[in-house]
Amino acid sequence: LLSLGYEDFGSNRIEIVVHDKVSNNALYQPDNTRPMIKVGKGDGELLANLSTDADVVSHELGHHVVYNSITRISGESLVLHEGLADFFTFARTGNACLGESICPATSDFCYVANQCLRTGENDLALGAADLPSEPHLKSQFISGFLWDFISKDKVPANVWAALVLKS
Repeated sequence: LLSLGYEDFGSNRIEIVVHDKVSNNALYQPDNTRPMIKVGKGDGELLANLSTDADVVSHELGHHVVYNSITRISGESLVLHEGLADFFTFARTGNACLGESICPATSDFCYVANQCLRTGENDLALGAADLPSEPHLKSQFISGFLWDFISKDKVPANVWAALVLKS
């Protein structure tokens, strides 16, 4: 995120807890004195390799960045959080597929089977009948919209991400 222009991670260390008890999940826990990212291992059936896929930690760190502006993490604010955290990972990697190594062939949990937990390469639109209601999946209309400026409009990722960060 430093390469995208973000500079203020705060003065407190962000603790990363790997192989946490939340097996098929990773989460960011904001705290004024000790913010934390918890990453499970994955059960190998629904999700795998959570603790070794860099996109997972990058996404959770994206929540830390977004939390400096949007402190509510429920309802539509959660959708914004998820979409922006995904987008910052896409911009950092230059790849619109989030979590390529965490989708086992046996899982039906990933948006693109056996490839991407979520993706910016989508045709989701706000208000469309096929827009998912689950916040992580619904947020793809935000991350996809932002990703389109890079992939379709050829705005350099670092320039576009810096604008999104400032806004």
